[in-house]
Amino acid sequence: MSANGSSTLTCHLCDQVNQFPKSRLREKLACRVCGTVLVSDSVLDMDAKEFKVAIQGDNIPMVVDFWSEANASARQSSKEFRKAAKSEVVTARFVILNTQDHPGIADDHKITNVPTLVVFNKGREVGRVTGAFNALEINAFTKICLSLSET
Repeated sequence: MSANGSSTLTCHLCDQVNQFPKSRLREKLACRVCGTVLVSDSVLDMDAKEFKVAIQGDNIPMVVDFWSEANASARQSSKEFRKAAKSEVVTARFVILNTQDHPGIADDHKITNVPTLVVFNKGREVGRVTGAFNALEINAFTKICLSLSET
């Protein structure tokens, strides 16, 4: 969060830096240039370029579900991840990243098993867990990671 009470969200499509009041982060926010949805109560499916832009430019937390279509528990966990994104428990950008489609990002972040949840805050990893979890567990884990990263 910047000094003036706003949060920075980088559009993963046009690279535009957008400023929004923190109070609006639970709204369906769109890029002021191209109109792409930046944060909503749904999950963003990002590719490698979009992910790199978001991880470097955002100053709000990002929760990433590294998953694979080929893994049954990852597919089930992805459904729960989508439920977690709709809750009011955590204000963050919820992102899925398919490790089969983007093995370079998986390698960069040392993802060896799926599903793996990684919580980023201000561009750095603050928590990681591997395995299938329900929406309540995902939000609890995220909340703990973010509270510990603020200390």
